[in-house]
Amino acid sequence: MRDSVTSAINDVHCNTVSTYGDPRIHRNYGNPLVPAIHLSAAYSFDSPEALVECHEDKYRGVRYARDVSAGTLQLEAYFAAMFPGCHALVFDSGMSAMAAPLDLLARPGGTVYVSTETYRKTHAYLNRQAALLGMEIARFHEVKELEERIVDGAKAVVVLESPTNPHLLVHDYEALAVLKERTGCAVIADISLAGLCNIRFDFSRYDYTTLSCTKYISGHNDLIGGVLLAGNEDLHRRAWELRSERGGIMDPHTAYLMLRSLRTYDMRVERQAANALKIIEHLEKKPGITSLCHPACSFGVQARLFHRYYRHGGSMISFVVEMDRNVVLSRLAQMHSIKMAPSFGAVDTLVEVPAVMSHYGKSDRELQEIGLEPDLVRLSVGCEPADDLIHDLDYLLAGERR
Repeated sequence: MRDSVTSAINDVHCNTVSTYGDPRIHRNYGNPLVPAIHLSAAYSFDSPEALVECHEDKYRGVRYARDVSAGTLQLEAYFAAMFPGCHALVFDSGMSAMAAPLDLLARPGGTVYVSTETYRKTHAYLNRQAALLGMEIARFHEVKELEERIVDGAKAVVVLESPTNPHLLVHDYEALAVLKERTGCAVIADISLAGLCNIRFDFSRYDYTTLSCTKYISGHNDLIGGVLLAGNEDLHRRAWELRSERGGIMDPHTAYLMLRSLRTYDMRVERQAANALKIIEHLEKKPGITSLCHPACSFGVQARLFHRYYRHGGSMISFVVEMDRNVVLSRLAQMHSIKMAPSFGAVDTLVEVPAVMSHYGKSDRELQEIGLEPDLVRLSVGCEPADDLIHDLDYLLAGERR
C-alpha cells in the first residue's frame, strides 16, 4: 500500500498537462446526456499559446470562473437563441441583472423614467442611486406620456416593467422602441412576468432586457438567478466587464439547475397557463370579487396590447375580495394544495396578500398611494390538478369548513 494519498493521485496525472479535474485521463466512449457541474474556480492551460487564445476569445474562453464557466456559456447560448439579435449574460440574481444596466446607463443629473408599477427592489435601488448621482426619478403610466416629457434623451433612461406586478398591466413595446429611436433615450425592460418565448417583439431594439430566472425559468422554487439581454455587442461588452469586475456571475450548480429547468419549460408553462384560464373562468362567476386582473381577461387598450404582443397571459392572477383581511389570511393558511409564499411562476401554486407580505408594515393610506389595494390577493398558478386549486379557492371565498 502507498504511504501517501497525494503522491498516488499525482502519479495518475503524471504529466505536465493533466489536472485533477481533467476528464482526458479516462477514455470516453459516449457523451453525457446531462451537463456536468464544473466546480473549478480556475482552469489550467496546456501551453502559453492556449492561454493567449483564451484571452483573445475572453467571452467564451474559460480561465477564471468569475468571468465565464462552462454552464453559463451553455445557458447564454440558449438565451441568445431565444432572443435573436441579443447577447445574453446570466447573473446570480434578477436584481443583479437589473442593477448592472442601471449603473451603466444612468447619468448624474439625468432622469430615470419608471413605469408606475415596478418591482419594489428596483425602485429602492433607483432611489438610492438617485440620491448619490443627483438624478430625478419620474413615474409614467403609459409610454405615450413620455413623448412630450423626454427633452434631453442623452440623459434619460426609461425603465419599463411589462407585464407589471401585481396588476398585470402591459405596455406598448413598439411605441417605446420608436421613442428611443426618436429621442436617443436609453431603455431597460423587465419582462420577468412574461416568461420566455411569449412576446412577439425584437428586444435587440432596446439597450437591455432583464428576466428573473427565479420565476418561470426555474419553475421549481429552488434557485435564484437572472439573465440580461444586451441589444448589441458594445452593450454586451460593457455589461460583461462590469460583471467581471464585481462578480455576480451565476454559480455552477445554479447553472446546472437552470439547464435542467429549460428542458421542461414549455410543458410546465403550457400547463400553468391552461390552469390559470380555468381558474379565471371559475372566479368570474364568484360573488365577492370586486376586480380580477390577468392579461387574457383585460379589455380596451390593455386587451389590444395583449393580443398584439403576447402568445399567452401567463399563470399569475390578482383579485380583490370583499372580505376582512384577517379572515382572508386565516383561510389562506388552511388551504390544502395552495401554499402561502412569495415568488411566482413555479410548478407549485402560491398565494399571497401583498399588503402583509412584500409590503408588510405599510398603512392602508401608504398602500393607496402606491396603487395597491389592501385586500388584493395574488395567485401564482402551478401544475396541480385545476380542480384541486378551484376547491381551495372556493373555500377561501365561501369559508366553508372541510
